[in-house]
Amino acid sequence: MSSIITFYSFKGGVGRTFALANIAVLLAKKNKVLVIDWDLEAPGLDYYFQPTPEISKQMVGVISTSKPLKPGGLIGLLTEAETDAQADWRHYYKTVTVCDHNSLGLEAYEFSFISTGTQSSNYSEKLHKFSWTKFFSDCSGGEILNRWSDEWKATDSDGYDFIFIDSRTGLTDTAGICTVLMPDILALVFQANNQSFENAARFASNIQSSRAKLDLYRPPVKILPLLSKFHRSEEFQEAQNWLRRVTDEMAFIYDWRKDYPVRQLVEATYIPYFPYYSFGEPLPVLTDSLTDPGLPGYKLNIAALLLASDLEEIEHIILHFSTTNVAKPEDAATKIRALLEEPFLELSELQRLLPLAKQQLQEGSAYAALLYDAGVALREQSHFAEAEDHLGLARELHERQLGPNDPAVARDVEQLAMSMESAGRLDEAELLLRQALAIHEHHFGSAHPDLSALLNRLAKVLVARERPTEAEAIMRRILRIDEQHYGRGDPLVSRDINNLALLLVEVAADLDEKGLRGEPLLLFKAAELRLEARRLLERAMNIDKHHFTSRHPAVAADCNNLAQAMRSIGRIKEAERWMRLALEIDEKQPERDDAAISRRCNNLGSLLFEAGRYQESETQMRRALVLDENTFGLNHPQVAYRLNNLAALQQQIGQTDSAEASLRRALNILFRFSYNNTQPEPQLRSVLANYIDVLRRKACSADEIVHRLTELSQNAGFDEEGFRNLRMQMLGTARGSQGRNSEA
Repeated sequence: MSSIITFYSFKGGVGRTFALANIAVLLAKKNKVLVIDWDLEAPGLDYYFQPTPEISKQMVGVISTSKPLKPGGLIGLLTEAETDAQADWRHYYKTVTVCDHNSLGLEAYEFSFISTGTQSSNYSEKLHKFSWTKFFSDCSGGEILNRWSDEWKATDSDGYDFIFIDSRTGLTDTAGICTVLMPDILALVFQANNQSFENAARFASNIQSSRAKLDLYRPPVKILPLLSKFHRSEEFQEAQNWLRRVTDEMAFIYDWRKDYPVRQLVEATYIPYFPYYSFGEPLPVLTDSLTDPGLPGYKLNIAALLLASDLEEIEHIILHFSTTNVAKPEDAATKIRALLEEPFLELSELQRLLPLAKQQLQEGSAYAALLYDAGVALREQSHFAEAEDHLGLARELHERQLGPNDPAVARDVEQLAMSMESAGRLDEAELLLRQALAIHEHHFGSAHPDLSALLNRLAKVLVARERPTEAEAIMRRILRIDEQHYGRGDPLVSRDINNLALLLVEVAADLDEKGLRGEPLLLFKAAELRLEARRLLERAMNIDKHHFTSRHPAVAADCNNLAQAMRSIGRIKEAERWMRLALEIDEKQPERDDAAISRRCNNLGSLLFEAGRYQESETQMRRALVLDENTFGLNHPQVAYRLNNLAALQQQIGQTDSAEASLRRALNILFRFSYNNTQPEPQLRSVLANYIDVLRRKACSADEIVHRLTELSQNAGFDEEGFRNLRMQMLGTARGSQGRNSEA
């Protein structure tokens, strides 16, 4: 029996198209499959099915795509159907040939694909002119769609076993057609955040009543919820809370489950998040294992089998995977993935297991992916030297396997750049980011939305290297890309607006300095930039209030940024009002983010310090310190930053001994961190300078200062030569990292 399966998400960016593409490819191995990209306004499925020369050489992945009889894709078919009710969809599909390597060797197979037609030169014009209202009222659109559906599901040679539809997000006409009128099964893709989850649940609760109101009979649609991009490693308890919430609040959707436990279904079908698979358009079901529980292919395969069984053979499928496909204890790759999910990574155990994983995976793509994820985890836990080693190896393997200009190589290079940026090696970070950008632009063009995050990182590095004009041009480019792709009122656009506005405030401050040194016209330019920044921030706040609520964390961030803009022009009272509102919003969230509250307290404390209200400032700074100690632990660099800020206040109000104690503790943290990472922590030099300044104010001699610094370095593990090398490294780092760090 044939099935039309629609993949739908209320918002974009949740991994809907990734899930559809991989599941469709899986089912095409043994079934006849048709895939349709119905997301006319924001098409993206076509990118998953484009062959590359590198993949063709390996004969793994998408190896060829035929040309359809008629160009134009779905929009071309719909346009033809406006004037010809007998328009034939068979003229518009192309045949995609894929190949994977499994236990039987290389295996090639095909499926049919109707793209949106976005490659056509007049695509935008056709899309603008096409009207769903007119299609149904004047062109018998409902009858045409019914005829096509019947032909897709026909039992003759033209019919298909499975028809996959990638639906438009939101509550558009297109989404209603794809989710209410056409499907037999709806794959409901969402993420573990309130906006995505709550709207998905609300949509699911309304869809059956909408289906019942159709003029023609449609039985209730079966819905398979797919919790996507789910990360259980960083915040294990928070992940458990989300699994419970999905189980409790979406239980009504699983009316097909035949008394099977909902929690087990949720855990069996969530799609895990790994950074390696979050860029570009990967098909891990072709390149990597389907039996390793640590890889996305494992869960995607379960979802594919459930959909193929019409959600009927639940117990058989899940029991099979739980008993036969769980990795054996000696599986080094699985052990490493479990290790990477721990909040504190054991380096010695990772180094022990990696050679075993190399033997197991034979330096294939799965081993490269493992090295990449290990490198990302190491970077996130501030083990920068080890991160660079693993990411460098991943890059070498990907270059050897795929060629130097593959998107996978760009991902490796980008993560290497982020590691070097965190370590303060900004010149190297910039060079690597530009290499990654060149690869992405070559593959996806200069206006692809996936470029935004990479461009934003490059802009951040340029700001730190005191090149704000270049950073401004890049941020304006990001804003144009995202406005064009997501629309001017999308929360992602609000994020871009905030970033640009804060940069303009910083550029204005630099212009002020130059203006006061003899270039008065720059003062007018600075005033114009501040005015633009304020307008941008107000626009961002309006976007976020419209999409969320006036008490949402995104609005708190907007308030904080507006406060910084007010502070930059000396309007301290307005800045304080916005900062206190930001703090109030974050404090009243149902799920408190103590790290965010700490940032709000730190910023408010800094403002009060600037206003001379030292007692109130100290209260906020101490609160920020305690929150970060509880969030990150007593020996995290973030705690050292808070201690450094507190010491500045203590020194200002004459508490020199307290300032010395705060800075001494901060240096203990940063020296230890530098010793463990074999390179100076980026803020070590500035904290060290503050400590020396305090000692000089206490009239300490040069010998006494050297003695105290030597004692601190030895407590962290440095010998005399190691401390001398650290000082030399700090001088090199300082030359490349003169940017501001507002959070510190």
